[in-house]
Amino acid sequence: MMFDLTKNTGVLPPPTEGDHAQKEYLMGGLSGIVHEKRNTTGDWRSFAPIGETQRHRFFDDFGCASHSTENCLECQFKFFFKSILLRNEDIQWLKDNGYFVDGEINFDDRWLVVLSGTRPGVGNYLHAVWDAARKYGLVPQGSVPFRENMTQGEYYIKTDFPQKAYDLGQEFLKRFIIQYERVNVNEKDLKKALEQAPLHVGIPTCSGWFDGATVQYCSANANHAVIVTCIDELKKYITDSYEPFSKQVVRNYKIDFAYKATRIRHQDDLEDFIFYIDSKRDEFASYIEDQRDL
Repeated sequence: MMFDLTKNTGVLPPPTEGDHAQKEYLMGGLSGIVHEKRNTTGDWRSFAPIGETQRHRFFDDFGCASHSTENCLECQFKFFFKSILLRNEDIQWLKDNGYFVDGEINFDDRWLVVLSGTRPGVGNYLHAVWDAARKYGLVPQGSVPFRENMTQGEYYIKTDFPQKAYDLGQEFLKRFIIQYERVNVNEKDLKKALEQAPLHVGIPTCSGWFDGATVQYCSANANHAVIVTCIDELKKYITDSYEPFSKQVVRNYKIDFAYKATRIRHQDDLEDFIFYIDSKRDEFASYIEDQRDL
């Protein structure tokens, strides 16, 4: 299948006007997310998730916003699991309900692509996908039907989503809470955010995107969503929903917008994080239980 590097692959730029633009939280300001240096190296590459593509036999699902959302969360769950930061009873619940595939967390892609309102040929906003994850929860791979020979029409019709998947998604939300916030795209803020979670970003697909070599800078606007797992002195490192799933781009590669989603904690732990002071910025941040109206 030929790929036009200039076309939109499924991400829409954040709205600059309207209700959402006014409510959006920004890292470093009053936010529902307490900044924690969970991974002080800022390097998430060793926790990369299972590679899964948005390009199927007969169509592209235009779900890069959703695939990258799940890559971001799978990466964090893998980190928490290996770092023994999840409660034993929650790990057992995830195992009992089929969330582990070959020893790794794997969420269902079609579930989030469809329920977040992704439009074929258009895609979705990053914030809309995070809101859907907060509303419907996450379910294990295989919770809803998928066949490689599905048509695009079959893929997007959710009438075959079983009720037990909806129920499981709500049980997930009883155990885990997910929050997100916008991140300024200057390198200082991006690297600080990486100490807590991988970055969910909108970027252009520049020449060489599929070649496996380091992709060079171009001035095009964002047409794709991926996660950034590390920024070092020379490069940015990316997990993608197109092969090769692991990519490298030059350090000054253009990022048009970025989000950070985290606070994957058991609901009972929330009362421990009501207020804190970031002494470096001398700013208050507070935990707001209902981050935004869904």
